[in-house]
Formats: sequence, C-alpha cells, structure tokens
Amino acid sequence: MKKTQIRDLLTNINRSKVSFISITLFVMLAVGLYTGLSWTANLTEESMNRYDDKFGMQDVEIVYPYGVSDEAIAKLKDIDGVDEVEAGRLVYTMVNINDKDYQAKIMQIPESINTLEVISGNLPSKANEIALAADWAESNNVKVGDKIIFSSDYTGSLDTLKKIISVDSNDIDIKSLMNSDSSKRASEYFVNTEYTVTALVENSLYVFSEALGVSVSTGQSVDVGAYVCESAFASDADLGYNDITIRSNSLRNYFGFSDEYKTKVSELASKVTEVFDSYKDSRNTEIANKVKAVEDKVKSELASAKQQIDDGKAAVASAKELLPE
Repeated sequence: MKKTQIRDLLTNINRSKVSFISITLFVMLAVGLYTGLSWTANLTEESMNRYDDKFGMQDVEIVYPYGVSDEAIAKLKDIDGVDEVEAGRLVYTMVNINDKDYQAKIMQIPESINTLEVISGNLPSKANEIALAADWAESNNVKVGDKIIFSSDYTGSLDTLKKIISVDSNDIDIKSLMNSDSSKRASEYFVNTEYTVTALVENSLYVFSEALGVSVSTGQSVDVGAYVCESAFASDADLGYNDITIRSNSLRNYFGFSDEYKTKVSELASKVTEVFDSYKDSRNTEIANKVKAVEDKVKSELASAKQQIDDGKAAVASAKELLPE
C-alpha cells in the first residue's frame, strides 16, 4: 500500500471515529462469541468423553424379566462390534423405609458398565446391605444406617403378566399361581428381607426418577433405585440374568449426543435384537409351558378330588339303601 493511500485511510478513520470503533468492537464481539461457542462445544464433548470413560456408559441394554442364559450371553459377546457384555439381575418390589411403602427397582451393583458414584458411605459387600439413590434419599430423609424391609406379595395385574410371557389363554389363573406356595414371590428372589443402607450413590442413567420407568409386575412408577451385591440374590431363585448391558469400543469415537452415534447404536442394537429374539421366543415358550403344566396339575388334582367326593357320595347312597327301613 502506497503512503498516499495510508494517509487517506487514516484521514477517513479520523473523520468517522465513532463508526470505526463501533464496527471494530462488533467484529471483535462476533469473533469472541464464535470462539466461545466453539470452545464450549469442545469442552462439553471432552467432559462427556471423560464421564463415559470413568463410569463406562452403556450403548445397548436388554431387560428381560425371565432370565438370560449363559449360552445366550456368550452369543451376544460374539456379535461383531460388541466388546463388553455385563450380566446382572434386577427385581421390582415394594419396600418399607421409615414406616412408608415405596415401589423400588433393586439392581445388582454394576462392575464395569454404568458404574456407581458413591456420595456417602460404602458400597454393599454383604447380602444384607443396600445402596440407595442419593437424591431420593435426601428428599425422603433417608440416611446411611437406616433399615429397609422388602415386602413379598405379587400385586401385578394379570394382563401385564400375560403380555410379558406371551400367554393368550384366559383359562390360566397366572396371578394365583404367582402368589401360590409353589411359586416365587418378590422377596424370595433375595436371601434376606431386611437390609441396612450402607451407601448413597448416583447412577448417570437415572439422573431423574422418571428414568427408572415402571415396575413390570405392578405397572406402578418406580420411586427409588437401589443396589445390592450379587450374593443378595437367592441362588435357588429361577431368575437368571435379566439385565444385560452392552458396550462397544468403536462407539467411543463418536460424541454421545451426535447423530452419528445414534445411527451406530441403532445398527448395533439391530444385531443384538436379531440374536436375542430367537432366545427370547424359546424362553417365552418354555415359561408358558411351565405355567400350563402347573395349571394342568392343579386341574388334575381338582378333578381327582371331585371324583373322590362323588365316589364318597355314591358310597353313602349305597349304604343308606342297605339300612333297614
């Protein structure tokens, strides 16, 4: 640029100082705003990645009330793109805390996927210890050291239970079977019915209580999430692993809220569903057959008892005929 041009530029700036300063400040503000937004977006993604690394967030979850076998879990591990599968247990039951009843979702303490952050106390290590969601505990004045009692009766609706195990027959009194002495009640899935709160925790999956969903047995909204160690579940309960979480290393390359991540998760979930559906169908049929077998046994016993009554009535009638008039 020539000296004359520089002199003319400075002269023009001097004549319109206010406009020049305003434009300069506007440009600086726009650049600063863009830089700030870009930096904030990068910081958010970095924080999310760190949180993901720390707590091992799940990519796919399978919740199936009637248990997943070790063989089915092995097949899930063989799926291309699946790097980690964690099998756990969960049971919905009513609990009593400080003389108040709540619907609870009792989960096995995760080891590597969706791990817990301890806010106070220590994670349960014994079969009679339990951890509660910290925010719920604070809102309901529950603290470490308090006692929890598990209730036992199955109170779910018949229609809900039939849908879960795909039973169409209206002749099967499933609910009565569930509450009979020959079936497992909610508390019988556990070694104990009384627990001591040893920790208050946070789980990133359940930031809001609504995320806990509803009980598959009662249809009621879950009030509180709770965690126990594996030894708290009864070894003879026909529960199996009913909460399966899956994690893929390849998905760590994507931001958790991005469309790319959602697309990749959907693709992985499709593979998982394809493998799991065949197992689920056979398992549902197995359960329906067990229920039907119990029903047939009950009907047979009732028929036998009725026959004995009829035979007794016939014997009484015959005896009366032999009596002298």
